[in-house]
Amino acid sequence: MKKTALILAAAFGILLASCTKDDDFKELKDGKIGVSLGDISLGLPVGSSDLNAGQLLQKWQGTKCEIIYEHNLLTLKYEDTIENTINFTNGSKGSRTSARKDPAFVFDTLYQEVMSGSLDIDLFESFPTLEGFTLEGIRASLSVTLKANMAPNTQNILSQYIDDPYVSDLTITTTSATGVETELAIPAGSRTFTASQLASPEGVKIQIYDNDNSIDNLIQSRPKKMSYSLKVNVPVHITFTPQEFLEHYDFKSYFNDIVELNSFNTKTEISAKFPLRITCTNLIFTDTIDDINLSEIKESLSEATDKVAYGAKYYLAVRFDNSMPLSFTTNDKILDSYGNTVTANGKELHLFEQDFVIKAADTEAKQIGTETYYYSKNQTVQHMLVPLEKDDIDAVSDAKKLVLKFTLNTKAGEPAVSLRDVDHLKTSIYILVNPNEETMARFKKTGNNN
Repeated sequence: MKKTALILAAAFGILLASCTKDDDFKELKDGKIGVSLGDISLGLPVGSSDLNAGQLLQKWQGTKCEIIYEHNLLTLKYEDTIENTINFTNGSKGSRTSARKDPAFVFDTLYQEVMSGSLDIDLFESFPTLEGFTLEGIRASLSVTLKANMAPNTQNILSQYIDDPYVSDLTITTTSATGVETELAIPAGSRTFTASQLASPEGVKIQIYDNDNSIDNLIQSRPKKMSYSLKVNVPVHITFTPQEFLEHYDFKSYFNDIVELNSFNTKTEISAKFPLRITCTNLIFTDTIDDINLSEIKESLSEATDKVAYGAKYYLAVRFDNSMPLSFTTNDKILDSYGNTVTANGKELHLFEQDFVIKAADTEAKQIGTETYYYSKNQTVQHMLVPLEKDDIDAVSDAKKLVLKFTLNTKAGEPAVSLRDVDHLKTSIYILVNPNEETMARFKKTGNNN
């Protein structure tokens, strides 16, 4: 069985364990219920399991994304680096002049070209994404390093006339798959840099986010394209009018030779480590467990049948202890070796009552540094009762696969929640035989009982 299947099986009580103590069934196990019309009431523990928050989010584990615990809160650690090359196209061209205070007829000309380009990029390809799940308050470090062959003009015949070219007015914009554009917040001091800086071995590193600003919107947009726009400036010193200079030296035709800037080598890096604050609305959590073995249930039922009179009533009883600030709506489907749904009495056979709601735990606020997090302060306790008939018992032996489907929700209108290492959903499964009214009263056909 796959590792993930083992985790899920253990998490939801499908790999059946040894007896576990549960005060709800203490009288049954101790035989203190007594005898009624010759039928002995029994409670047979089938198994129990424990799903913790880390297992719930296990599908987020990956080479670039890791679930850890910090300050006892479930924390996401995410790192990614993407290297690429962006090719530029020339945009608007022009020059501006300004008179100097030096001798007459000495002018400075600042020749400028606007250049732009874009590249395909899946910056957050491995960042966690589950439909219906929203991460909030994401703090991360995001930087872009630029390198190019743009260099000071020391060899060109025109070097006596020009100073070191420089780049200004840099903008970086991301575009999502749906066409939504987001301009990155580049600090003012990082929008201008010289040719010498670009051509250096370390290049120019632009720190866009540094764990201070929320990047929720940027990550949620899942950028597919990154676009750059900048202005290349060439300071020109001449001793006659700019018009004469341009006429005699055809400056525009020399521009690319002087600037030598046709592309950037880019390296985009993101590093995030923060406690998760999440909201979820109808998040569907599913998995298929292969090669399940429910023989323990059938053996338990056979044992019970040997001890009670003919015509005994059987129930699959489940207790849920939930300390997660998430509610779970249960659904499952059992498949045979041919992939067909297992049925009994003309109906699909289920281990859990369909659409049963396991309530979320209540939350309380916790201040960590300057941030406020909300996590569970208690737990909910609920019971589920599923009647079993002889045909249901016989059908169990045909089970080969279990398809689990849980719908997760946080409480509507409340702040995003965080998960702790100690948060869990504990499941205890029992077979009840001829339970009396006192025992039956503990189970209701609703997910709202405690």
